[in-house]
Amino acid sequence: MAIEIRHLRQFLAVAEELHFTRAAERLHLAQPALSAQVKKLEEELEIQLLIRSTRAVQLTASGEEFAAKARIAVEAYDDALATAAQLRGGGAGHFSLGINPRMQPRIRMGILRRLEAISPRLTLDFVSESSVRLVSAVIEGRLDAAVVVAPTHTATLRSVLVRNSPLVAALPSTHPCATADSVTLWDLRDDEWILPSANVFASNSMMQTLCLEAGFRMKVSTKATSNYDEDFIAVREGNGIEVVPENFAPARVSDDIVFVPIESATIPIYMIAQASNESRALGAVFKAVVDPDKKLASAATTAAAAI
Repeated sequence: MAIEIRHLRQFLAVAEELHFTRAAERLHLAQPALSAQVKKLEEELEIQLLIRSTRAVQLTASGEEFAAKARIAVEAYDDALATAAQLRGGGAGHFSLGINPRMQPRIRMGILRRLEAISPRLTLDFVSESSVRLVSAVIEGRLDAAVVVAPTHTATLRSVLVRNSPLVAALPSTHPCATADSVTLWDLRDDEWILPSANVFASNSMMQTLCLEAGFRMKVSTKATSNYDEDFIAVREGNGIEVVPENFAPARVSDDIVFVPIESATIPIYMIAQASNESRALGAVFKAVVDPDKKLASAATTAAAAI
């Protein structure tokens, strides 16, 4: 007969129990069938593994040595199957996730913590870039997925909502609303808004739409910026204000800038990936990215299947 892993398991059960009846019960087999299988194993190996008597079973010296090797083989087999299951479930390997450079460390740490619980053998690598560059990297296959502000709808990409981020206003400390607990968009209607270059922050049009819905047209500052550091320099110098998702607002920039929550104003955050990506690793990362404290979390499993 060809020796299979089940034959090794059967022999190991007898070797551990030193009793055919107990071993058979453990394996849910009939005792005569188990005895016959072990006998066939001995014949195939051409060595005596057991010393049998009417009352007990003992291992021969060869049986003890073979049992030790068989145990290693069975454990290696089980470990290989477990590894395969992890791979099928996205539980091993590396996954590259593009993020906005402004994403707060606490958000990143929360994602890593949840992913550790979901898929502990999957390593997540964060890549910080502007939204436009993140989209290009996903399209070109240089990133597995990315978290961006504006949704991206193309034939090759799909976007799934992962959280609605409240907005905060970055104000100079001399601003009339700087000491307020919160403001409305309407409170900011007379301010000039500093908008990052479109290739840095893809939500400019969404901000403009929010202002129109609040009843006014945004006044755009002539002080255009090309990077995030320039934004806050412009705010500090009194050239305007900036509105950003709370998730992207630093805890502190300087004493000259304060962040004030904006009432009833949110902006959607999306996760994008190639439409052809059907890996379970993608689903695992999505579940880790989705906001655990919002209603979105309850739909995470359904949405993960979609992405």
